[in-house]
Amino acid sequence: MLRKPSEFVRAVAEKLARQKTLDAATVDDVIAEVQSPELRAILARARASVDGANPPSSHTEIL
Repeated sequence: MLRKPSEFVRAVAEKLARQKTLDAATVDDVIAEVQSPELRAILARARASVDGANPPSSHTEIL
């Protein structure tokens, strides 16, 4: 006979499912999930700033 999972088991399963979703998500996916348009815009600008600060991959070989 199978028993219903406890609250703890359900909570752990939900946390693992959320973590698996986040691990597979891109930065754009995460930003798109933000409800606030203002915060979404701030995050998009921050991402563009960070992406713009990274050298092209061919320039990192010297480092």
